[in-house]
Amino acid sequence: MRTARLVGGLTATMDRLSVVAGGREVDVVLRRWAGDQWRDWGPGLVDREAAGLRALAGHELPVPRLLAADRSGGRTGVPALLMTALPGHPARSPKDLADGVRKMASVLSRIHRVPAEELAATDPHGFDERTIHGWTRDAGLAGAVNEAAAGAHESARQPVFVHGDYQPLNMLWRDRALSGVVDWTFAGSGRRETDVGLCRLGLAALLSAEAAEEFLNWYEKEAGVRVDPRCDLRSLLAFGSGWLSHASEQMPHSAPADHQAMAERVETVIRAALARLG
Repeated sequence: MRTARLVGGLTATMDRLSVVAGGREVDVVLRRWAGDQWRDWGPGLVDREAAGLRALAGHELPVPRLLAADRSGGRTGVPALLMTALPGHPARSPKDLADGVRKMASVLSRIHRVPAEELAATDPHGFDERTIHGWTRDAGLAGAVNEAAAGAHESARQPVFVHGDYQPLNMLWRDRALSGVVDWTFAGSGRRETDVGLCRLGLAALLSAEAAEEFLNWYEKEAGVRVDPRCDLRSLLAFGSGWLSHASEQMPHSAPADHQAMAERVETVIRAALARLG
């Protein structure tokens, strides 16, 4: 059996294993929540991701297939999931994302069509912000954003199946095509804007404001719905100082090197979101 540690996981340790099953070699991924901080959270996260992957099965989406789940750690020692490995690799540079914006939007619109009635309500875990947290130098923008984000969003819509952390660094690429969407820890039933806004934030921070706007336009066309601009704004406000270090961990050789430039691109997208509210 061959093993390789996968990089990029923030909530769990991930290893790619090559095992022999039925006389042939198969690649799988073992995801484990180890350490004291996951003693209480781990079983719930295993349950959530396992339920999400089961719901996605059979819908012809580029997602892993669940093989086994050990919520208590009785067999593996820690809460763990075993799933099929997907082809491709994480984005090695922002340029890898440039040709995939429409595909990201199309795949997300298909995910949102998967029935979600039996899934738990997803925890937005910080992607539903009501204030801009001090990273902008524009006091006028901060005031306008805080006032807008505090307002009521549009009338309640039917919840959809959400990934919960749909952003470019949770995608795999092969031959410049989107080959996989991974990290379903926060999958559940919720607002589509949780996924749309976070993906737009990632595109703005890593690539360009234009890419973030292009994603929104393609998503609304593919899904046939209008994204609630206030909920979209609240996801965009999840930006902060940690984004640069996170990108550097995921793209160690070619991540954006300037936090201020990232912030300026995100500001541009936030201004566009505010304009849609007007």
